[in-house]
Amino acid sequence: MISMESVLQDCQMYIDFLQKCDRGYFLTRGVLDKNVEIVRKEYSVAQRKPKTIGQELHDSLNMHFNEIFGWPVRNGLFCYGIRIDLEKEIKDLGYGKTHLLFPCGEFRYIYDPDIFDLASFHFKFKKNHEDGPNFQNFIEKINYLDSGLSDYISKVHYECRSVEVMLNCTSYYLLDLKYSKDLIPIIWGA
Repeated sequence: MISMESVLQDCQMYIDFLQKCDRGYFLTRGVLDKNVEIVRKEYSVAQRKPKTIGQELHDSLNMHFNEIFGWPVRNGLFCYGIRIDLEKEIKDLGYGKTHLLFPCGEFRYIYDPDIFDLASFHFKFKKNHEDGPNFQNFIEKINYLDSGLSDYISKVHYECRSVEVMLNCTSYYLLDLKYSKDLIPIIWGA
């Protein structure tokens, strides 16, 4: 069994990141597996197969993002920044049971403040360009950033929005949401 002390120790860089966010903000990830342990450690994969966009777009985005950010972003881990309000039930975001996500060690991320889900955004873009949207036109409509996420997450708290975050880390912990009650005072103080 993995201890909470191990999670906090392995994820100190993430804890430091969270402390810059508004109280109660976490990165989360949906898990379809109904037999998820309360705390489990996962390892990132080097090559991710796209589930909602075609392989060609997936590969093109990876090449584009690799040129800009230095890593094939679409092979990263997809998660969402949301505020945990202990008074309200957290609704799943449509990607399985919501869990807290804690990246171990160093991590990088990108996000677009205006895009909740890149696959849905691409679908809408395609629908509005029936004459054959090209990749360059699509790329010009997105504005991914690799800094300022803690400020942005704090801002969306007031707008009641979530944001898709693409994360690069070698391993991470998934924690049941029930741990948020204990983690909030540990991370942000009583």
